[in-house]
Amino acid sequence: MPTDHCPLCTWEKPCGNGHVYVVQFVTKVDGYKGFLYVGKTGKAVEQRFEDNLTRKSGEIVSFVQAREIGEDKLWKYNTNSAKLIRSSYKRHRPDIEYFVRNPIIRGDGDARLNAAEVKLAEDLRKRGWLVKQA
Repeated sequence: MPTDHCPLCTWEKPCGNGHVYVVQFVTKVDGYKGFLYVGKTGKAVEQRFEDNLTRKSGEIVSFVQAREIGEDKLWKYNTNSAKLIRSSYKRHRPDIEYFVRNPIIRGDGDARLNAAEVKLAEDLRKRGWLVKQA
């Protein structure tokens, strides 16, 4: 059965292609439908989010635990985007078009994946969302 993020990925076997995804944050922003993050990954979306929640020790925590731990130097990823996701994650939004855009075939390096991320973010901005990109 496909995952919520890609019609070709299953929990047991990711498709091996690139993917775009959308995360909604708990932050409310006046004048917008809400605050979204648009990202891309060469992994399955589930794998990417597991990375965001992985400590350097290899322990994988929940979003609730990540908020309780806070930001320290003991995360696998310490990018600004990963920090924002750990602190403000509300839910994934595959219902906002990205499921039907995945997978992104990466025959030309990351150019197609980068373009898909930009296009998705632009489309969501036009529909009234505040959008942050990677």
